[in-house]
Amino acid sequence: GWPRYSEYRHVLRPHNASFTHADRLRATDEFDQKLITVVGNPRGGDLPLSKSFLTMQPEEAHLMVFRKKEQEGYEIRVVEVAGKKGTASVDLEIPAKGATETDLQGKKVGEVKYSSGKLTFGLEPWKVRTFEVI
Repeated sequence: GWPRYSEYRHVLRPHNASFTHADRLRATDEFDQKLITVVGNPRGGDLPLSKSFLTMQPEEAHLMVFRKKEQEGYEIRVVEVAGKKGTASVDLEIPAKGATETDLQGKKVGEVKYSSGKLTFGLEPWKVRTFEVI
């Protein structure tokens, strides 16, 4: 049969003048596939109760933006909200090769330390920092 993960587009055209709206609805229902349900006994798994793909430190660093870019990579925007200088880190649980700091328009403005999935950078009071992760 046809793979269940495929998407198909269908058009129902009347076969003759006696093909009613009710006939169209019945024909449409015939295209739908019912859900396959598997019920099993609950069991313990090896995944944690909760897990994030992104973790930030310290609390004064707030994530403003995390988005997938149109070409490749991600954009991360962070702001310091306590009015203090310091160091921040972003642990990423996504595959990435490296990171650079950019301005708000995406133009590279500098390098940033990225190692083993961890982005480390300095914080300045109320300053917004933007990074491109590839």
